[in-house]
Parts: sequence; C-alpha cells; structure tokens
Amino acid sequence: MYGARGSVPFIKARGTWEEGPIVITVDNSCEQEPAWKDGRLLSTKRAGCLGTGTYTIQRTAERSGGMAKFTYQNNVFYASVFLYE
Repeated sequence: MYGARGSVPFIKARGTWEEGPIVITVDNSCEQEPAWKDGRLLSTKRAGCLGTGTYTIQRTAERSGGMAKFTYQNNVFYASVFLYE
C-alpha cells in the first residue's frame, strides 16, 4: 500500500514533557491537501461537512489552557498539541 507520491504511508506520534508544556505531535502522510472552511478542517469522511476530530482536539486543549495547531506541508499533515500545567 502506498500513500503520497508513491511513498509508503506513515504516522509518527511523539510526546515530550520536561519543565514546561506537555507537547504531543503527530505527523501523518496524506495524498491531498486538507480543505478548510471558516477556520475548521472539512471532513475527509463526509463531503462538505466540517470535521469533528481536529476540532475536538483543539477545543479540549483550549479548555485545559493549552492550544492545538494543524498544518500541512509537502504531503504531510502535522498536528501539534501544547498543554500547560
């Protein structure tokens, strides 16, 4: 099975915590750039609908005093979550 540009698909997840925020990052290969509407990602499972997974992650991080950031570059979707004590 192959993903973006004929490469093997991958998901890389990491977490770090030292003195400061807990940082969780996930890099996920993807074949096409994610679509956004009104500052939210559109669902990849339901055409034209807003996605719920990344929105839930973002809202949960914010309620805990943290933040979530989602970006896309060179066929990789990056998710980063920062949680502060």
